[in-house]
Amino acid sequence: MIGFLLLALSLLFLTIASYTDIRTKEVPDELSIVYIVSALFLRLGYSLYSKDPAFFLEPLGVAALFGILAYIAFLLKQWGGGDLLIFIGIGLSFGTLPKDLLLFFSPIRGPWPFWATILVNLIFIGAIYGTLALLVIVSRKRKLRVKYFSALKAFLPFMAVVVAVFLIISAALDSFNLPFFLSLIFLLALFRFAQVVEKSIFIREIDYSELREEDWIEDSIVVQGKTIVDASTPGLSNDDVALIKNLVAEGKLSGRIRIKEGIPFIPVFPLTLLSSIVIGDIMSGLVMGAIFSAI
Repeated sequence: MIGFLLLALSLLFLTIASYTDIRTKEVPDELSIVYIVSALFLRLGYSLYSKDPAFFLEPLGVAALFGILAYIAFLLKQWGGGDLLIFIGIGLSFGTLPKDLLLFFSPIRGPWPFWATILVNLIFIGAIYGTLALLVIVSRKRKLRVKYFSALKAFLPFMAVVVAVFLIISAALDSFNLPFFLSLIFLLALFRFAQVVEKSIFIREIDYSELREEDWIEDSIVVQGKTIVDASTPGLSNDDVALIKNLVAEGKLSGRIRIKEGIPFIPVFPLTLLSSIVIGDIMSGLVMGAIFSAI
């Protein structure tokens, strides 16, 4: 029963967070905090009831690990603060997989803990989600398509070297895995694709007065020779925004600034959680499928 309560709680908050992320490109901290506190109380309550301290303590360690990983992504301007808090909530909710869920689902088990399955699936599903989102964006912009193919052409020599090394290793091992080979080519092309798209789409100019909390700025904000906010800042705080708007109102700051935007990533979280519980470890499934097909 506790597993279904945690799953219902997570899907509720993740669905609401996904909707707000898509609509406004931000998730209220209050929503994420309520999710975290609710998961804590459910874990702690059941731990006391079942006299199983590990049910509460183990997810705390996972949540700390998820928080560290998410914070690194935040510093690298890949995730926002909302993503960070939501990911901690997932760690608290499903740092361990409640056993009652296994009575209804038979997920593929990987050679690692369930929290690692969540991480692996997050990378896999995130890559597919990001690729599809980028393809939709590119399909609507002819100039970007031309720019991408031009950049990809310049990237071909490097891809040729990687392919040659792969073929040499395959010949030495007397083994050639076509699905892996095609995946390698696809990932190399996707890498270059993402670079072009990021520079062409996700950097745009806005007025200083339009800046919001957690915006990622590409240029340092300097007033009278003094740096107000450095470009390395992972996301503007409320205090930063208030200071900037005061400077604009006083006439000390005017013009436009470049900011970096990204694809709303929160929708990947509920997809990852559901796939991890219902399907299981996607990577282990692919490996087992490749082994069976080779036999």
